[in-house]
Amino acid sequence: MTKKILLQTLLIILLLLIFKDSLISILSAKNYNECSAEILEIELLKNTINEKSALYDEISKLNDYKENMLNEDYLITKVLLRNQSAFYHDIIVKYGQDKELSKNMAIVSAEGLIGVIDKTEENHSFVKLLTSGEISISVRIGEAYGLISGYKDGYIIVNKVNNFENIIEDDEVVTSNYGNLPENIKIGIVKKIENDNLGIEKILYVESAVDFNNIRYAYIIKQLGDL
Repeated sequence: MTKKILLQTLLIILLLLIFKDSLISILSAKNYNECSAEILEIELLKNTINEKSALYDEISKLNDYKENMLNEDYLITKVLLRNQSAFYHDIIVKYGQDKELSKNMAIVSAEGLIGVIDKTEENHSFVKLLTSGEISISVRIGEAYGLISGYKDGYIIVNKVNNFENIIEDDEVVTSNYGNLPENIKIGIVKKIENDNLGIEKILYVESAVDFNNIRYAYIIKQLGDL
């Protein structure tokens, strides 16, 4: 009996020696797969935490912005849909006729103006973005006034600015009190100045204050300016 056990033991040892490399590979693969799964789970958890943190920061900034604009009637909303083929043209946001929203109401982030409501439905609204190049808005640059007329090469184009106005790069651009939006909503910063062909007007190239690649929540200003 002892001899039989000894032979079985020797056979097992021999088999282990013969298939040693294969066993190591199998065990290594198992450990690797287990580690990979754990690493993936950790990365997914980190991404979730980072996303939740980013959303919290975004909403906190909106709340801070609202506290600084006490005279306005605001409604917080979220982006429901953004068409990839028209990414910088329009978005669809929550709320519409159910919250008495109407055309031309401003949509803002904590950084500044995003766009205006173009059309409302029962429970959502279509918003035309500043980057669409299809919004005409009266703006103020210090004591000068102009009109947003388009969007080109990453800049909001402002024209109808008197050539004698004293405007320099890095001047702030905000909505004026002559348009259909409440005044003093930030548009952006002047980055380049040109004269028109006749030398009568200035053309301003304005860098938006808003990150249009990352819009998830916003405020709707539920009032219109004095037309």
